[in-house]
Amino acid sequence: MSPAQSALIAALLLVAVTHTMSRVGGALATIGWCVAALVYGVIEFSERGQGLVFLGIQTPPWLFVGAMVGVAAYNGAIVFRAVRGRRRSPP
Repeated sequence: MSPAQSALIAALLLVAVTHTMSRVGGALATIGWCVAALVYGVIEFSERGQGLVFLGIQTPPWLFVGAMVGVAAYNGAIVFRAVRGRRRSPP
């Protein structure tokens, strides 16, 4: 396992802890983690050209990118709903 993968896993544990304290904070942390994972994936795919082995699982580029974008979009919707719901109408 590369140091970058180890850092991503450690960061994922921090994201999980953040989720237990705040749903919106956890969603923001998850979006940040997904962006970091996408950067890691793009670097790895450009070097290897084919698949990426993440935690021992062979992953094609389309699946990895699709999963990260999907998770980030879901958490973006959570943040959007929270922000939209907190707006108050003027008296």
